[in-house]
Amino acid sequence: MSNILKRNLLKACARPTVRVNSQRCFSVSKHYFAEEEEERPKFSTQRIEDIIAEFEKPLVQSDPTDIDPRTTLLYSVEKFKPRSPVISQKNMDKLRTQLHNAYTVDQLATIVIAHKLKRKGLKKGQLINSIIEKHWGIKTAQQLKEEEMKRQLDIIKQTFPASRQELFFIIGDNGSTIRNIEQENQVKVTIDVQSNQYIVEGPSAAVVKAKREILTHLNIKEDTMDIPTSVVENSNLKTEISNSLVDISKVAGTFITMDDNKFILASISDDAMENAKRLLSLMLKELDATSDLSNKTVVHDNAEFTVLPLHDPTSMTFYDKKLNWSRLEGDKEVGGFKVLGGEEKIANLQDMKQLLLKPLGEQDLDQVTMEARFGHLLFQNANITKKISTTEVLNLYKNRTLFFPTMPPRQLTSPFIPMTLDGGFHQRSVQLSYTNKSLLEGDKEMDLKKLHVEFIINENGDITLKNITGIKNQSVVDILGIYGSVDIRLLAKQAIDFSDNEELTTYFSDKCELTSYSELKAPKGHVINDESSMILSDITFLNKKRFMLDTGLVGINYIQQQDKRVGRTEMIVNSVDPETLKSSNSIDRWPSFSNVLSKIASRWDYST
Repeated sequence: MSNILKRNLLKACARPTVRVNSQRCFSVSKHYFAEEEEERPKFSTQRIEDIIAEFEKPLVQSDPTDIDPRTTLLYSVEKFKPRSPVISQKNMDKLRTQLHNAYTVDQLATIVIAHKLKRKGLKKGQLINSIIEKHWGIKTAQQLKEEEMKRQLDIIKQTFPASRQELFFIIGDNGSTIRNIEQENQVKVTIDVQSNQYIVEGPSAAVVKAKREILTHLNIKEDTMDIPTSVVENSNLKTEISNSLVDISKVAGTFITMDDNKFILASISDDAMENAKRLLSLMLKELDATSDLSNKTVVHDNAEFTVLPLHDPTSMTFYDKKLNWSRLEGDKEVGGFKVLGGEEKIANLQDMKQLLLKPLGEQDLDQVTMEARFGHLLFQNANITKKISTTEVLNLYKNRTLFFPTMPPRQLTSPFIPMTLDGGFHQRSVQLSYTNKSLLEGDKEMDLKKLHVEFIINENGDITLKNITGIKNQSVVDILGIYGSVDIRLLAKQAIDFSDNEELTTYFSDKCELTSYSELKAPKGHVINDESSMILSDITFLNKKRFMLDTGLVGINYIQQQDKRVGRTEMIVNSVDPETLKSSNSIDRWPSFSNVLSKIASRWDYST
């Protein structure tokens, strides 16, 4: 350090000072000003020498061999990049000149290759343009204007004929296919259903590419399925089915129409075709007016019912939500009951045990499980008066009926204390229901009618097989207007526990996979034995809350049905052993079970 610099440093350090702190951006700087009026402390000579020694230390230089020249080159060129993606022509010329003077052809080629741009055959000016326009994306306003004019001149609009089937697959699930085609190809696709055509608008090359992609979605296969005679002869039922085909087509990913006495199915995959046939078979079973889902229906003896409209499309399946439904609200007084369509009298709810068990016969009653669901038995609307008597219910009942579980009133559920299941108040599960194919065809003489598989959904998204239950037979009794407010569906089932069946447990554990919060991948069918072939009829996600009321296990289930795309809440009561919570041998607990049902029904009131 020079002697002059040392002397100046000594003067500055020895001068009396006042320190002033000032905030600037994100740092604090200290300014020193001469202060003549007051004596200030001075730096010691030793301190000044230390400061001078720090200044005289040589700079620490890195070894030039440690630095990659290519990295330095790539870093240096980025300093020339403008902040704005659009610059003036003057600044563009200046930028090109700077790059031309700063780098050689070989250096520019190295930069272009590093950013995976074309190098071969390019001269120095072209390499500079490649860096500016392709790597940085910098253009002038004039360039953008010229490109837009060129693009507008290249815009074309082409119209292509298409069948209704083809339009269905071009649109895709809720328009997903057509949206993807538009976004990926930067075109606009318009569907003209009335004229059976679609219009593609955009740059000529993009239109050609979009048309090519559309054709990949039109490798359509066709098949047919017979419409049952009972449906063909019932014009109203046939109309209901026709009105539901649009929604079923969306769910199944298959275009379905009716022609004479057949369903015409068009699909682009074998899996979608089989899924459509499965859903159609299940729908026909549920819509079949000649097959009641309940064995018996019980009504009040000599009571009057009020007909109330009920329409809840968000909770109903796609083949139910388009219909108008009514429910019956009975008198509040508790009276006797009688079987609809007969003269059999029943004094009260506790005396319905034999009516429920009669269809099951006398064998294997020790394996019978019982449950009850609360909701409303719905009737398809008819031209009737608001008030109807018990004798008129039978005429209304001849129309198709539907038992609809409904959300219980909060005043009923709030006093309950949840039970702890697997460490928490809630348990999330998914249930698969399988139906014997022969049952869909009307054959009731079979060893196994249904199969229920339940998985527990863990917090990490995995599923654990909980149980597999086969249903040999079941009995269903619907009771209208318990305490005037709610209907009850009683179910008694002869069950077989397949949880120890190694073949079934391995099969479902390997085949079932949770793909999302409310989607499960599951096999559509399974052969139990040489005579029993099962078809998947429902996948239901449940968030379950459980309560104990006396000796009954009361559950509030929040349900999402995967195939039918509906959600609802239901209340269900199972007859269980109060200590083990097992549901077998339910018949022995009928008195306490029926008493729980009476307690809940008497408190089921939306008005309080």
